[in-house]
Amino acid sequence: MVATSSSVGQGQDMLEYLCSLSPESISFTPCIDKGPIISPKEYEQFLCNLFDAWTKGNRLDPEIRMFKYVRQKLTDCLQMPIPCEWGNDCPNTICVSAGGKVWVCNVYMGNAEGYLGDINSQTFNQIVLSDYFISFRDKVRSISEECLSCEASRVCNGGCVYRRINGNSSFLGYLSCKRFRYLYRTLFIPDSKFSKIFAR
Repeated sequence: MVATSSSVGQGQDMLEYLCSLSPESISFTPCIDKGPIISPKEYEQFLCNLFDAWTKGNRLDPEIRMFKYVRQKLTDCLQMPIPCEWGNDCPNTICVSAGGKVWVCNVYMGNAEGYLGDINSQTFNQIVLSDYFISFRDKVRSISEECLSCEASRVCNGGCVYRRINGNSSFLGYLSCKRFRYLYRTLFIPDSKFSKIFAR
């Protein structure tokens, strides 16, 4: 579900509606391109309110992906591979278009920097073992000293590489380091709401 400026204060209603559809998991992405754009401060507020609604009564059901990934990271409870920056194994979600073109991930689709090849003319092994893809993965793992020294880096791993390298303002890049550090301290660190919920 896309969170817009009108979503602020509506976390519980949105969650109740989605729960009525019996999903296995839910993801909330900030609206940053069209429509009622949500500001970083509003998205921070929305996530905090959503967390309170989600943990009400200790149900923790259905899974909300961001919270699930952070829980796995902080408890070392790796039930499944964690995608993208959350798992510090980016990129690990290669995308193939309907025409056979292969991209580093869905965020890079259509961007020449993320183009890896074409399965119509190459084997998949040739694509994923190419020098370009190997060098790209090395670049992804190059995180600044400032990031490495940040208390929240154990969770965000420097953020999405596309947004980090290209300065694109979306998701964790959009939320900004300052805002994410606030969320980290509020929800995720020891003695926070998040830790207490899962300690029960």
